[in-house]
Amino acid sequence: RALASFDAAAAIYRELVALVVARVQPLYGRGARVVFSCASSADCAQCARMLEDTGSKHVPCVRAQADVDDLGVRMTEALREAFSDGADVACIAGTDIPNFCAAHAEQCFALLTQGADVDSSRGCAVDVVFGPARDGGFYCVAARRGVDEALRRAFDGVQWSTPNTLECCLAGCAREGLSVNA
Repeated sequence: RALASFDAAAAIYRELVALVVARVQPLYGRGARVVFSCASSADCAQCARMLEDTGSKHVPCVRAQADVDDLGVRMTEALREAFSDGADVACIAGTDIPNFCAAHAEQCFALLTQGADVDSSRGCAVDVVFGPARDGGFYCVAARRGVDEALRRAFDGVQWSTPNTLECCLAGCAREGLSVNA
């Protein structure tokens, strides 16, 4: 059934954002930085107001580095920004995933960092982690510092929101020599 108005759709989206923000709250006390990245710099002020309405004082709204329609470029720009801010690992999840929570991000971080203290040529268990979704896509992607450029190339040409989006991303990662957990 179609929504009656743009306002109704916006109200549903605000509820989804509030739910995800609440579910990732445990990350704040563990040294994680949670940010909301807008798809367009024109949306940043409105997104910041929406986040304030959720009651969150901890989630800043950041402007997208590139106002582009390509989701892969926007995701890798967000990762690059996290790494330039000092993160060793970063996880991106959509605000349209109401079940995403701190435990999902923590599991990704563990997969990216396990084995970092052992003598191995990679120094990490994997380079990239995808949370696979039943529709052929993924609900989150996480990566470790140093792979953002290879991941950007892996995302080149991916058709987003299709039944084989994850499959295409995995093929791109393999082409770029990235180790993956999905």
